[in-house]
Amino acid sequence: MDWSLSEVTNDDRQSKNVHKRRCVVEPNIDDLSNGVTEPEGSGIPCELTSDVRGGESAFYVGQASRLREGWIHLAPAQVAIKGRISYEWATAVPGCERLGLVAFGGDSGALILSSDNKLLGLLWGRDNGLILLTPTQDVFADIKRRIKCH
Repeated sequence: MDWSLSEVTNDDRQSKNVHKRRCVVEPNIDDLSNGVTEPEGSGIPCELTSDVRGGESAFYVGQASRLREGWIHLAPAQVAIKGRISYEWATAVPGCERLGLVAFGGDSGALILSSDNKLLGLLWGRDNGLILLTPTQDVFADIKRRIKCH
């Protein structure tokens, strides 16, 4: 699992838990200027988490691919990773299967959100046209395990 912890010691560096960009398919000049006028981000604040539920609508705003909307796969998908089979939650995004890996380069780590703006998980890969994610609860459990927090 891939994640990092950072300590922010300056109050002026604290984030507002917002997407860097608004949730739009095609950014415009306002989105570029928002990087200067709203350096913390211009999206809607995300303050809650939710369990991953198959069939639920979801979206993310990727560094490379921008806004991608879809739905959570009904059940974890079978994925072959380095010769091993695992079962991973995934988001089905229409048209994703026709695009090459370059279209998604840099999207890893993007927040996967529900339509009501709750954090579902972190994007970590793509397989057979599905966007793979790790549920938020699994990320938090792994952090607790690694830092030996009870």
